[in-house]
Amino acid sequence: MAAVRQFHAREGHLRPARKHIEAVDGEPFKLGAFLENTRRRAANSAPNDAHNSPASDSTGGRGSVAQAAVRRRETGEFRRSIALPCSRCQP
Repeated sequence: MAAVRQFHAREGHLRPARKHIEAVDGEPFKLGAFLENTRRRAANSAPNDAHNSPASDSTGGRGSVAQAAVRRRETGEFRRSIALPCSRCQP
């Protein structure tokens, strides 16, 4: 994801404040909340899920969770626990 790469290139780390918003091509992206939520989900996943996830690579550390999230976002591998219709789809 461009926001993660942009922030890391500029700051040298992937620990933004939860409220940090990164502008990418003029579009705001809530990078802090995204990374915190991604890390929380990875920490709360079942042991078998964590073992098979892309975040369990050999690099370890906090960056690997963010890198796994970027790969999932770029490849379209999203899992949502609850599928709610958007406001445009509701009658």
